[in-house]
Amino acid sequence: MKSVWIVVVAVTVVAVALTVPVIASLVTRNYPRSIAPIVDEVPPTCPQNFTRLRPQTRLGRGLRGMLEVQVSEEYKNKVVDILKADPDASNLLNQGYNVTGIKPVFTVTVSGSGDVSLKAPRALVVLKSSSGYATVLVDVEQGKVLKIVTINKTVIIKS
Repeated sequence: MKSVWIVVVAVTVVAVALTVPVIASLVTRNYPRSIAPIVDEVPPTCPQNFTRLRPQTRLGRGLRGMLEVQVSEEYKNKVVDILKADPDASNLLNQGYNVTGIKPVFTVTVSGSGDVSLKAPRALVVLKSSSGYATVLVDVEQGKVLKIVTINKTVIIKS
C-alpha cells in the first residue's frame, strides 16, 4: 500500500512540476493590447472603494478610433490664422514645418437641467518637417497659441 502512495505522490509532483512553468509562461506572456486579458483588481495605491470610471474594453482607449470627427474648413482656417499670427509658430512654418493635422480638443458641459453642450475651444495642431515634429496647442476662443512642443531628429550614418 505504501508503494501505491509513493507512486501517486511521485506522479503528482511530476504533474505539478510540468504544469506550473506552462501556466507561469501564459500568465506573464506579453499579449498585444487588443487581446490582453482584462484584470479587474484594484491597484495597491487606490482605496478599496475605488471604482473605475473608464469602460472595461481592450478595443482602444475609450472611443478613440471609433468616433470620426470631421473638422470644417472654417475651423481649420481659423486655427492656421492663429498659428500664423503667433511669432514662434510662424517661425516654425517659415522653417519648413507643414501642418499635417488639426485635432479639436472637446469639452462637454452638462447644465443643472441636464442639457449637454459640446464645444471645441482648443485645437492640437501637428506640424512635420524633414528634421522633426512639432505639436502646437491653440486656444481658438481666445485666438492665441498656448504651448509649442518640438521634437527634432538627428540621423548619423557611419560607414
